[in-house]
Amino acid sequence: MRLTAFLLGVALAGCAPDLGDAPFFCHSGNPQCPEGYTCTDVAGQQVCVKDGVDPPKLTDGSTPDKVQPPPPDGQPPPPDGQPKPDKPGPTNVVLAVTEFMANPKAVSDTEGEWIELFNPGSQPVDINGWTLRDKDTDIHVINAGGPLRVPVTGYLLIGRSTDKLLNGGVNVLYAYHQDFQLANTNDEVELVDPSGKVVESFSYSTAAGFSIPDGASLSAVSPGADKNKPASWCPEPNAWPGSKGDKGSPGANPGC
Repeated sequence: MRLTAFLLGVALAGCAPDLGDAPFFCHSGNPQCPEGYTCTDVAGQQVCVKDGVDPPKLTDGSTPDKVQPPPPDGQPPPPDGQPKPDKPGPTNVVLAVTEFMANPKAVSDTEGEWIELFNPGSQPVDINGWTLRDKDTDIHVINAGGPLRVPVTGYLLIGRSTDKLLNGGVNVLYAYHQDFQLANTNDEVELVDPSGKVVESFSYSTAAGFSIPDGASLSAVSPGADKNKPASWCPEPNAWPGSKGDKGSPGANPGC
């Protein structure tokens, strides 16, 4: 039974409680509820209910769908229309590699390789201090000299060079130079946060069915796809604005 049905039942009984939008959780201190309210167990949750009013009868084991946590002073929650305290954002934000250029044609590999990072979370992610590596000898600890944030539901490009005249016209914001290279036949990409957690990891190889395009990037069909499978990637068919001739969609939604 939802809370609205409960309140309707109370109204029909001739008793209209003044609880705002919903009952609220009992305060952990003393008193647990404001004057005129009693702390009552409802489906394993302690909620304040107005004196003389029967508590909700939830037969499905759920709790009222709008029960609010108690404010610090134990007073009733503010009514709708009044500001409520901000809640902290999620802490388990995941970054995804959504595109990479391993074999540019318009420029050399030593300048034109790049990786696109996408942030699907609800808060920016600072990758300064993170590690980019493969399973061989390539390794680079990102040292931007300050925050290097991937925006919310946005992209950030890292690559071999930040010089658009050399890298094929890509807006690379951070260069890992020669510390990390993308082979044209088989390689691995791992992104590790400062705690040592591997946030993103995948490998590609011709033996596994991958085909690295000549002069085009590969884009992930979705950020959460299994990137170890060739079907999770598609070759970009068109050049991006400002490209020196190679195809891709760096810093934008995939074009394939």
